[in-house]
Amino acid sequence: MKKTSSGSMEVSKNEGVTNLSKTKMFTSALVMALTTSAIVAPVSASAITLSDVDKNTEDGKAIYNLVDRGVIKGFGDGTFKPHNPITRAQVAQVIAKVIELDTTNVSKNGFSDIPASSPTYNPIVALAEAGIMPGYANNQFKPYRAITREEMASVLVKAFELAPVKNQLMPFDDVRTDTFLYENVKILYANNITKGVSATKFGPTNAVTRSQFALFLTRAEAIPKAPPEEVKPTPPEEVKPTPPEEVKPTPPEEAKPTPPVTIDSVKLALASADFGATTLKVQPVKSEQLIVEETADGLEINATAPGTTRIVIHVMKDQKVQQKINYDVVAVDKAGKLQVNLINKGAVVADTPVDKIILNEKKVTFEPAKLHLKTSNGKEVSTDDYTYEKRGKDYVLTINKSGEYIATVESPQGHQQQVGVAVTGKEGQFIYDYALDKNYIGVNQDEVAMKLKTTHYTQMTDKRSSAAQVTVRMNMYNSIDLLAAGTEGVQFKVALIDIVDREKYLYGTAHTIAGITEIRYAIQ
Repeated sequence: MKKTSSGSMEVSKNEGVTNLSKTKMFTSALVMALTTSAIVAPVSASAITLSDVDKNTEDGKAIYNLVDRGVIKGFGDGTFKPHNPITRAQVAQVIAKVIELDTTNVSKNGFSDIPASSPTYNPIVALAEAGIMPGYANNQFKPYRAITREEMASVLVKAFELAPVKNQLMPFDDVRTDTFLYENVKILYANNITKGVSATKFGPTNAVTRSQFALFLTRAEAIPKAPPEEVKPTPPEEVKPTPPEEVKPTPPEEAKPTPPVTIDSVKLALASADFGATTLKVQPVKSEQLIVEETADGLEINATAPGTTRIVIHVMKDQKVQQKINYDVVAVDKAGKLQVNLINKGAVVADTPVDKIILNEKKVTFEPAKLHLKTSNGKEVSTDDYTYEKRGKDYVLTINKSGEYIATVESPQGHQQQVGVAVTGKEGQFIYDYALDKNYIGVNQDEVAMKLKTTHYTQMTDKRSSAAQVTVRMNMYNSIDLLAAGTEGVQFKVALIDIVDREKYLYGTAHTIAGITEIRYAIQ
């Protein structure tokens, strides 16, 4: 392994040479075919010279290959600028061209930060609609943001339909095994598309440079697609006539009078004090077999028919939500009488109020060493009005004015992530809530732990809209992707149904603050 011209560890001595040699052979043959009566001077494999790219390195060969094919371009001054980061919009244009994606028939309702007149609009929307490269919260794509290695891994796997791999060990200690990123990087590593930024680091949040992108793309293109399985027609079975059975007359049974069965409704009372709360509230329940009413002492549940209904109870203290808990109300018919059981299915989101915000590498995937704060409408916040300090491995943010804010945290290497912050209360008693910019997540296949056949999405929030606020997609890894499309916080559940019709449920919240959305979920 040796360094590339971009300074990464992504180059191996002999990789990619075979395909590029074929390109040179084709070019030479083309030159010979065009030679007629005139003697043509020797022509190099590339008619373009890039002053800052070494043709003899693997990334240099990848760059020239893509430039010769018209897939990517250099700059007007004869350079390629291999060390510059490549943006999400630039990646979208190139990927759409390489995989020959239809970019003409796309939605007119694209992203709010890309005008329809932009040359990048169609490829970006086409990739998003194909599920290859989604956007962010607030219906934004952030086209000028540098694409990260984590994002690039997802794009390559989806764009080139790279198959999942098993029993592949990786040396990277910065890729957690319980994340969707792990599966993507495992595929790239097994196919020799990535080797990491060092022997033990993948660098998920590092920006991808132009030369690294050329190298990734060339390697991914070289992976052959698995041929479709041949489907052989099944010969029809011979149907033999079955002789009719002799039908004997059955004597009529003596009709006995059946006593009438009546199912009485049953009430179940829940006391606020049992939850350590001052009051209990419940999200609106739309069910013909269950009525839930809020009382001065708690809740009264009235079941009128057998069945199971999911309710979400809000545990309140001093008019603030402490916790939101899922319960299944199970009503069973026992000899004409209803019996009701209440089963705790766990908290959707623990909304315990906090008096400060703690950020660390585990939460944002990099060390959030710096912070820049603005109000939700874009005004700079004076450093006199907030503090941000390091305490051990954590960074602690406190703000001494109520309102909604957008904090941008940054690593020493320049990687950034936005955090929506809400501050309520008064001086000395401020309460904080926050949402990380995570409106798109992949649910790890180990969490699903079943062979999925289908899914069913239900929006549980009382702020319903005509369209689902969270999109659920099944993917090739026997798992699902979740994408929060709206700016409004919602609660939802997803029924995960396997091949023998067994069910699990994913309960989640798209938690939105100051336009920043974070998906939180639990599988039960």
